[in-house]
Amino acid sequence: GLVRNITIGDDSGFISVTLWDDKTNLPYDINEAIKIQNPRVNYNDLSNRVDLSVGNSTNILQPSYNELTSLPDIEELQNILYTSKDIASLELEDRSVKIKGIFSNPYIEKILIPKCPICNRTLEDEDEEECPHCGNPIDEIKYLLMLPGKITDDTGEIQVTFFNELVEQLLDMKHDDIVALYEESEGDIGFLETKAMDIEGRTLELLADVTYNNYDEEIRLRPKKIFKNEF
Repeated sequence: GLVRNITIGDDSGFISVTLWDDKTNLPYDINEAIKIQNPRVNYNDLSNRVDLSVGNSTNILQPSYNELTSLPDIEELQNILYTSKDIASLELEDRSVKIKGIFSNPYIEKILIPKCPICNRTLEDEDEEECPHCGNPIDEIKYLLMLPGKITDDTGEIQVTFFNELVEQLLDMKHDDIVALYEESEGDIGFLETKAMDIEGRTLELLADVTYNNYDEEIRLRPKKIFKNEF
């Protein structure tokens, strides 16, 4: 079935929610209040947290006026749930930190990373008929969207890499449309140059984890959400 993952929160914390089947098409946006009635509660061994599963037996409703007045707005909620940091104060252990800065140097040359659809390992040759890693035949390549760049604030700069849905948001293009244009142009990504120029210099506010790059021995950002994207 269809599946979609979201996160909801109030002033006591946040929780992951998995939407199934018809519930994946509900037209709710970030900063919109919802009320979930009769969800299934699961324990996630990987995250050591409980999460919610929303299927056909669960209702998603509009909260009442009284319920709405007790909820914080989205910026208050983000400030409650996440720690804001500047670049100079970032540490390797940081998880789910808010950071704001200017995006620059988008690198689109390897925006599409070919993957084996079975084992998900990277393919060096897009014309491979058989995966060199798992040995399975490749009927159709799976592509990972990846967009590296830099984020700069008054305290410094840091490398940042966006993946999949976040790349779609930045470029305002769907994954399948990017892949289709890439294949039609026989691997030429020139059609993305204008898109890359459009996001150069934008101010981004991100929720991100800090990771370590063994190649250049520096920390970098791995964004999980884009809160703001503005000139």
